[in-house]
Amino acid sequence: MRHILKYSFITLLGLLTITPLTLAQSHKGDFGVGIQLGEPSVITGKIWMDNDNAVDMGLGWSFGHESRLIMQGDYVHHLYNIVKVNKGTLPLYYGVGGRLILGNSDNLGIRVPLGADYLVQDQPIEIFFEIAPVLDLAPKTEPDINAGIGVRYYFGK
Repeated sequence: MRHILKYSFITLLGLLTITPLTLAQSHKGDFGVGIQLGEPSVITGKIWMDNDNAVDMGLGWSFGHESRLIMQGDYVHHLYNIVKVNKGTLPLYYGVGGRLILGNSDNLGIRVPLGADYLVQDQPIEIFFEIAPVLDLAPKTEPDINAGIGVRYYFGK
């Protein structure tokens, strides 16, 4: 059962990655890559589907209870009218996604990311903070939390 869940999640994460990539090909500058530091620390990518919606992914290392490889992917929706700034934009965002942790004990869970993106005016740079409550579903059901701060560089802008 554990292997079925693991491979199902990997397939879903692949579909979440490929589908927006094909949609985003016609929008120059919609793909960013960067790093997120925190728990977990990941190499992160974000693909904008339109002005409000994006898919972000992470691949990295969790230094929590034991060192483990982590993969995460989220669909996020941005709200631009809540926080106003003089330069750039500062949308807040929320979303839903999943994570897979591989190590001595594998975990599969659901994430609910909440965060803020600062999109630097006239620069292809995004600075973000995120907190994500997590509910692990396998091998047992238990809550967790992820949090981090990061930066992404957008290509083609």
